[in-house]
Amino acid sequence: MIIAEHLQESSAKSRKGRQARKGKSGHGRAGADSPDDLVPGSGTDASERMQAVADANQIAIANLTGKRPLILLVDDEPEVGVLTQLILCEEGYKVVTAQDGDQAIAIFEKLGAHISLVILDLIMPSMDGEDLFNRLREFDAGISVVLSSGFSSQEKLQRMLARGLRGFIPKPFTRQRLLEEIRVNVASAKEEG
Repeated sequence: MIIAEHLQESSAKSRKGRQARKGKSGHGRAGADSPDDLVPGSGTDASERMQAVADANQIAIANLTGKRPLILLVDDEPEVGVLTQLILCEEGYKVVTAQDGDQAIAIFEKLGAHISLVILDLIMPSMDGEDLFNRLREFDAGISVVLSSGFSSQEKLQRMLARGLRGFIPKPFTRQRLLEEIRVNVASAKEEG
C-alpha cells in the first residue's frame, strides 16, 4: 500500500525516542522514551525554547506539543511532504518541513540543536540531496539523516552511506516502512549514546 492509504490508520503502539547525544559542532540531539523521561530537548522548557526560536525566525513546527523528537523533513513534492508530516505527527513527532536545500539549511542553522533526524529527498531543485547531506554534516557530523527517494543513484547512495547516511526509504513508501526506518535510527542512536 502506498503512503496515502495509510493515513486512515491510527497506531496505539509506543515508539522509542532518541537519547541526547552531541555531534561534532556541539548541537545536542534529544528525544524521549516516554513523556516522563527528562532528556534535554524533550521537556516543556525545551519546547518553549524551540518555539521561541521558530517564532523569531518564522519557522512553522507541526505538532509542537508532540512527545517525540523534532524531525526535519526535506522534500520538494508538496503532496509527499504533507502526507509524511501527517504520519509523523500522528505518531507524536514534531516536524519542520523544507521544500529545498537552501530552506533546509536556513532551518538547520536556527533549529539544529533541536533536530534529531533529517528525512531527505535525493532529487531537488538548486541543491540535490547529496549536496545537502554534505552541508548538514558540516554543521553537525553526527546528525542522523535518512534518504527517501523514488530515484537512487547507487553510486551516490554508496558515497552517502560511507559518510554516515543512516538509511534509505524508497518511494513510494508505506506508513509502516517510514516508521520502521525511524525506529531503526532511534535504536541505533540509543546504542551510540
